[in-house]
Amino acid sequence: MSHDILLQLGAAAFATSAAIMVVLLARKGIARTFGPHVAYAFWLMVPVAAFAGLLPAEQVFQVAPTFVQEVAPAAPGSPAIAPIPGVKVVATGESSVAKAAIIDPMLALTVIWLAGGLLAAARLIYRQRKFMGDSALTRVGTRFYKASKNTVGPAAVGILKTRVVVPRDFTERYSAVERKLIVDHEREHIRYGDVRTNAFAAVFQCLNWFNPLVYLAQKALREDQELACDARVMKKYADHKGHKRAYAEALLKAQFAGQSIPVGCAWPAGGGETLKHRIANLGQQPSSVVRNLSGAVACLLAVAVTGQAVRAMIPTETVYVQKDVDASITAKVKRLATVTDDGDPEAVAGALGAALIDALADGRRSHARSLIKAGADINYFKRGDGTPLIIAADQGDRKTVRMLLEAGADASKPAPGDGSPLIAAADRGDKNMVKLLIDSGADVNGYVPGDGTPLIAAIEDGDTQVVRMLLDAGAEANKGAPGDGSPLIAASGKGELKLAQVLLDRTEE
Repeated sequence: MSHDILLQLGAAAFATSAAIMVVLLARKGIARTFGPHVAYAFWLMVPVAAFAGLLPAEQVFQVAPTFVQEVAPAAPGSPAIAPIPGVKVVATGESSVAKAAIIDPMLALTVIWLAGGLLAAARLIYRQRKFMGDSALTRVGTRFYKASKNTVGPAAVGILKTRVVVPRDFTERYSAVERKLIVDHEREHIRYGDVRTNAFAAVFQCLNWFNPLVYLAQKALREDQELACDARVMKKYADHKGHKRAYAEALLKAQFAGQSIPVGCAWPAGGGETLKHRIANLGQQPSSVVRNLSGAVACLLAVAVTGQAVRAMIPTETVYVQKDVDASITAKVKRLATVTDDGDPEAVAGALGAALIDALADGRRSHARSLIKAGADINYFKRGDGTPLIIAADQGDRKTVRMLLEAGADASKPAPGDGSPLIAAADRGDKNMVKLLIDSGADVNGYVPGDGTPLIAAIEDGDTQVVRMLLDAGAEANKGAPGDGSPLIAASGKGELKLAQVLLDRTEE
């Protein structure tokens, strides 16, 4: 298990590093071509690459005679028995003591990664709590707070409840125009969700604490974020003379007095180089509509190509299945039905039945049908999901329902907590499915504790036509269900007077 986790993390780390390198090399050219907001958006390539690297490998199915080859330990001096290629070999009589003496290096690396991530997260939380505690914020307006120190703010903080924080000497240090520009800047951060973006980036850095490129990316992301925010504010005041100069002066004042915040958007973000870039970019003209659209298309294409490229790099996984099982069968068969040709048929059917439940629940209908043909237990019950027939009926999958019924599935089998096939069909108002199950002999009065009867389910759905179908098939209009009342009580409780009258008419007949 630890081996698989580490391999997935390694693939994600490699993909993340490659995406970071691409963005770091291209970001300045992108900003010149499309504007700073597009350069900021291009950082979306990094989490997309990481996520694509974590996705499971594509599976290729091959037929094998058995899932496990059991061999006895070779006698001293005798030749070893060659295993079947690609098939796991389980040796009988192996010493558990010898196994325990071997330390799995993959497990050790996984533990180190988890420990490093937890330490990084603890440090981040400590720094954030210390920052907020030292600030001693005082509310002075709606989502507007003043710190107790001159070195805190201007900034936007708070993941769930975002707010603007300004230093204690905000009024004295900045002019009226500068104060307005600063507050607008921080509110732009809040409006565009930049605070939450930085929180996500901080968590991402904790998970990738071992990767130095992630730290470089964090710094560059913050710079591109500030440049994009500056451009939005300057576009708003494009026709106001003197605002660019006031903005630059406010940047200088904050740079020498303020401090950064671990999770949030701080006005004096970055060092001298960042400040120089921000002031230089204030003179740029606002982006045109064509430039914005071109940048958006380029960004979407880059993100899509990144995801596809990472997926293409992940090698396929070969899954071996029994020779009498369809080659499209799900990989769960490999995990659950690892038996020899002399294995217990009931255990195999049960294992396939569990896989059938999962395949239907995941919507993998072709896999489900292959499992049915392979001899899965079609009446297998899994609490929380029900039986295969209940799942198929609830999904409205009549083709699979017919296949299950033809294979001998019990149309009336109850599943406490999950109802019955007919209850599921009646609950969703599926008239065609209700008719199919009734025609197949489903018990129209079948009661399941906690789920009631098909008639009660139809009343809950409010479908008069399904109610009539069930009554015509012999459902008892006044049959009580312990703890669930009776159909008449259910109709009255929901205020379904029309349905109540239909039930009363049937009780009088």
